[in-house]
Amino acid sequence: MKVILEKFPACRDNYALLVNYYWYYIDRLHRWIPKEVLKELTSPESVTRAYRKVISKHRNLGPTKITRRRRDAELERYREFYGKQPPEEGGYKIG
Repeated sequence: MKVILEKFPACRDNYALLVNYYWYYIDRLHRWIPKEVLKELTSPESVTRAYRKVISKHRNLGPTKITRRRRDAELERYREFYGKQPPEEGGYKIG
């Protein structure tokens, strides 16, 4: 995971891209994905859990300041609209 984040910085800001790179480089998925194969791949949740673990030790591999600001703004809009925290704040701890 750390190698992917270092080699492909765009993955730091895009979970879908992160999962795709993980599947490509770690799970070695180099072809079209039938449903049967998807069931055998590492789940996106496991990939993002590994991502959170890596950035907890290597903050420089986390999302860019622009992405953090965007996420903070989205969280604030959620709080203002619903008057509470979202059920889960995602993979990046804000603050």
